[in-house]
Amino acid sequence: MDALKNMQLRLAELVSEINTIQKDIGKIVNNTQGLQAQLTENSLVKAELELLEDDAKVYKLVGPVLMDQDVAEARLNVNKRVEFIKGDLQRQEERMKTLEKKQDQKRSEMREIQAKMQGLAQRLQQQAATRASG
Repeated sequence: MDALKNMQLRLAELVSEINTIQKDIGKIVNNTQGLQAQLTENSLVKAELELLEDDAKVYKLVGPVLMDQDVAEARLNVNKRVEFIKGDLQRQEERMKTLEKKQDQKRSEMREIQAKMQGLAQRLQQQAATRASG
């Protein structure tokens, strides 16, 4: 019976761990959506900046003030931002894969424990039936 209790405790731990992983995956999905929106916005800005002549007037919003900015500097800043966002998206994707793999391992362990518990329950029933008939 101790073995059964230990298995039940481990199952409860696994369920808790899987729930935590699922919450983390949800956070990553939300972060990824935000990053995708930022990437889209910055890609549009990048495309618009590419259309401008080098001597065009570009302004950058700094707090409540519009500041004059060089077109080349604006292009450089936006390009850096796009690359940074892409890097963040890549890290989020890698983290997601790691968590999904971890979740699959936990679920596999759960199935193994459930199968062992089922086998143990059947053996206990057989022993009880043997005792009752004997």
